[in-house]
Amino acid sequence: MDVVWIVLGSTLLLITLLDTFLAVLNYDEAGLFVNRIVRWQWTVMRLVTRRISPRLRPIALRQVTGVVILSTILLWISGMILGFALIYFGLIGLGVFELSKGVSADFMAALYLSVGQFSTVGADNIAPTGYWVILPVLEALISVVLLSFIITFLSNVYGVIQNLRSLCADFFHTGPGVGSATEALRPYFPHGEPRDLDRHLNDLVNDFNLYCDSIRQDHAAYFFQSGRDQFSLPFAMHMTAGTIGALRWALPSDHTATASPSLARLTESFNTFRDRRFALMKWGTAVTPAPVPPSQFAAERAAYATQQYEGLDAWCVQFFALNATMGEISPLPVDTGNDDPYLRYTKWLAFAQPAAELVARLSRDLDYQPLAAAQPTLELAPAR
Repeated sequence: MDVVWIVLGSTLLLITLLDTFLAVLNYDEAGLFVNRIVRWQWTVMRLVTRRISPRLRPIALRQVTGVVILSTILLWISGMILGFALIYFGLIGLGVFELSKGVSADFMAALYLSVGQFSTVGADNIAPTGYWVILPVLEALISVVLLSFIITFLSNVYGVIQNLRSLCADFFHTGPGVGSATEALRPYFPHGEPRDLDRHLNDLVNDFNLYCDSIRQDHAAYFFQSGRDQFSLPFAMHMTAGTIGALRWALPSDHTATASPSLARLTESFNTFRDRRFALMKWGTAVTPAPVPPSQFAAERAAYATQQYEGLDAWCVQFFALNATMGEISPLPVDTGNDDPYLRYTKWLAFAQPAAELVARLSRDLDYQPLAAAQPTLELAPAR
């Protein structure tokens, strides 16, 4: 039985160190167990936060990151201490250790030795014999490495949070609640002409990619909650998708804003993040609705122009509303032809529906419940 304890302790120690390595140092890995445990914790916490009053919910949500980090650290430390304690317990049974008078040859003595070695304090009433003397020294050395891993983990998690903060700060906050991507674009179109738009899009691309790259390595940061409507992952995705849809397909195809290379890069990065998130969370594949035929599109466009909204396709209404808003922000007298709106609609629909589904799923998963959500007619408002 003593050998069984040694094997069990060695296995637990190996799993703990491997989980720590994969979660902290190995890029694009989720660890062995830690992220599953973090998700279970958040699932339990979400059951509570969804039932808290709107006034107190932000306070509860702000504790999520601390709980996740603390539980992760305790998991790794406990795994290492318990792993070595089981090894010591088995070796004590084999007579490898010399115990001072009054010290019982039981698991508590092994646990006492493991805690002492992990904290580098040591234990002078329990000592190994022969070449086994290296084992407590090895635990002390590994504890230093583990603590450095933990410091790196803390730095990485808060680095991801800072990257999310930078991404959210790229958008003008146009009021409480979800916010409006089109209204956030208005300052970049003074007198209807784009100004500093390329710089804004380049900042968006850099901050978006930085956040996406960092969260791929530090999955625990996905559960970060600020408790504020405009500092969250659903808000960032909502505003990013709304910006892409408004600039790429709600303006005529020959508009200078649609040709920005940064806009194409941002679209590609967003689609990549969306697909990876769906795969990682096992949400399946977002289904895109079929566009209406050109004749129906033309008829609904005419009906919308006369404010006859009843019976119109919901996605067409969103597209018409977005076009109207962007036309107000950047009016163009150029007529690009009757086919241009329909072609833009089909391309926009293939992007907008999966993007809206991503925002809705993120909102449900992260318990995102804005206090005063805006009511944009087109934009990708997160589900409550």
